[in-house]
Amino acid sequence: SIEHLLSAFVFQDLFKSLTEFKLPMYIMNGVHDYQTAHQVAYEYYEAISAPKKRFISFERSAHTPFYDEPERFMQVVREIIAERRGAL
Repeated sequence: SIEHLLSAFVFQDLFKSLTEFKLPMYIMNGVHDYQTAHQVAYEYYEAISAPKKRFISFERSAHTPFYDEPERFMQVVREIIAERRGAL
């Protein structure tokens, strides 16, 4: 995927090009993430519009909360699935 997606995201200002979504948006971000800085991820979350959006912070994680906090990550995923099932 890096071959096809890298330029689409690295060389684009998502704050200008991708802020409106017609589907729910869930951003999960580790507080200690240096690849996608927590503050920048939150600022992007604030800039987007979506019918439903939620920002989930992982306090003991960096870029891979599914490895760093697998139990909490799965709990959040289950909550989102249950929430979306109820929205159908």
